[in-house]
Amino acid sequence: MDLADPMSSISPTLDTPVLGVLARARMEMTTSDVNRALGTRHHGATLIRVLRRLTDSGIVSARKAGRTWLWELNEQHVAADGLIALAKMRETTLDRIEDQIDRWHYPVEHAAVYGSFARNNGNTDIDIDIFIVYADDIYEPAEDADQSVRLGLAIAKWTGNRGEILAVTASELAEMVAKKDPLIGSFRTDAIALTDSFSFRRALNGLSLASR
Repeated sequence: MDLADPMSSISPTLDTPVLGVLARARMEMTTSDVNRALGTRHHGATLIRVLRRLTDSGIVSARKAGRTWLWELNEQHVAADGLIALAKMRETTLDRIEDQIDRWHYPVEHAAVYGSFARNNGNTDIDIDIFIVYADDIYEPAEDADQSVRLGLAIAKWTGNRGEILAVTASELAEMVAKKDPLIGSFRTDAIALTDSFSFRRALNGLSLASR
């Protein structure tokens, strides 16, 4: 599934991303607000036609305030809960990944999502890339492999996308930082921490918590 635009799994037409914008906002929006939130500019008349069509179907509510039309997802509509859940699919995926890692028998020092999914771009073919750091005295390759495989399989069931897990020890992370591994730059820029964000950022800068 395209997790950057999960609504596109319903239909490739403009109606679905517009519904996604309104479902995420859950508040009144002007036509210009909707256009900005879409990320790609559309002709105002085209967008208004879409919004009016959705209003006619009952899934969107509209009211006029002065000369401005305000649009909002009709949360009383029977389809609203499903649309909201679909629009929040990216956040739900992150929550499920974090919950599964929290329940691992062998705990991690740091965990983060990186790559296209973290940047919120991509398509149905993207992998969901996860970076795991174990303490040196905890890391067990066989156990890590088992935990990582189970997480990868779970991600595929949740989303239809592959889960790719890169696991290292704290010492290996420090070596990557010292050698200026290109991945470290990507982590600093785009990664979404699933564990304590402050300690993860310090680790990426070659600092331990003890060095505060």
